[in-house]
Amino acid sequence: MLHSWGSNIYGQLGDSTTNGHYTAAPVFDQLEVVDMQGGFGHTVALAADSTVWCWGRNDAGGLGDGTTNSSIVPIQVPGLDDVVAIAAGDMFSAALKADGTLWTWGENNYGQLGTGVPGNSSVPAQANLTGITAMAAGNGHLLVLLANGTVWGWGLNDNHQLGAGQGAPIVADTALQALGLDQVVAISSGRYSFNAALRADSTVWTWGYNQWGQLGNGNNTTGDTPAPVPGLTDIVSIARQGGQGHMRAVRDDGTVWAWGYNLAGQLGNGTNTDSNVPVQVNNITDVVAVTCGMSHVLALKSDGTAWAWGSSDWGQLGYGGLLASYVPVAVNGICAGTTEISEAEELSALSVYPNPTSDQVWLRSTPVHGRTGAIHDVLGAKVMDLMPAQLNGSEAIDLSGIPAGIYLLRAGNGHSATTTRIVVN
Repeated sequence: MLHSWGSNIYGQLGDSTTNGHYTAAPVFDQLEVVDMQGGFGHTVALAADSTVWCWGRNDAGGLGDGTTNSSIVPIQVPGLDDVVAIAAGDMFSAALKADGTLWTWGENNYGQLGTGVPGNSSVPAQANLTGITAMAAGNGHLLVLLANGTVWGWGLNDNHQLGAGQGAPIVADTALQALGLDQVVAISSGRYSFNAALRADSTVWTWGYNQWGQLGNGNNTTGDTPAPVPGLTDIVSIARQGGQGHMRAVRDDGTVWAWGYNLAGQLGNGTNTDSNVPVQVNNITDVVAVTCGMSHVLALKSDGTAWAWGSSDWGQLGYGGLLASYVPVAVNGICAGTTEISEAEELSALSVYPNPTSDQVWLRSTPVHGRTGAIHDVLGAKVMDLMPAQLNGSEAIDLSGIPAGIYLLRAGNGHSATTTRIVVN
């Protein structure tokens, strides 16, 4: 079940009110959500049946229902199915279909919808690129990752956030390529005109505005083309959304690294001093996914618990208070952790080797009667079911066909369960 907390001025929590919450509360128990993102006052969610739902602010048509009327409950975006990913920018939204086509709606004052048609759109329209595997929405610009590992973008480019170099137009309603960047496996777009990309070699590349050091390159100079973040290696995931001048990355050892703006402690290193180089977030390990709000951060650990740090002026840290935290604190009301493991199951807990891997893994395990298992991505979507021979360690698990990143192997016998983290390079 989807839970939400924090500011709710526009109904962006989706709980049929405009009342904020300091701790997590259910959104809509009839909607099975597998992915969601928050924009500027609105929320976009992907349901298990591959439909898209939106709620909250709708001034520019970002809810996609053909109106500009806000909604305090989830409403389905008409005409969209077979969707595999969603994104929420400032007042606009995007959905990626399984066929590699991108559909966008909402504010379009800079051509960020990528359709080539001027003006806002309150219904989804197809963007002018295909073969897309991922997208990231910012404040006035939209990035996409193509199957060939290159990155392209539309929209506002006043701080070189499209990465197309000197001489590129300030506003682009046709796609521009981020120069010198290939073999990309993940992209992220931050508030205040900057972006990040994770390459297959586990390095992070950044470009765009850099007032607070959000490019992580040791200076505060705007970057007109992508460049690697020095010293940052062995990265397996980056924040799905960058924050207001701050960025995150997760290493293969489960540690989190941060850089950029830090007035509210959003770097998580116990200070409120900006950093233009990556610093390690304190007191948290075994992280599998991270995302940034405007001035706060959320992290998911492999045990199913959620943690937050940074500003909490609207209760967005979810711990029940309004004071900022300079280090991670547990989110109350959700993710109590994995099911308690019985003594018998604990003795037979799974271990995976080699880990990290680039092709296949094997399990070391004492046989347990009736054990079943599956591999999930960090958002909970099932990647594959496991066969008994794979679960007892007599047959390899082939992971060569899935994207690089962190995955969770969950196994149980109906009475207890265990979770193991797998890193795919």
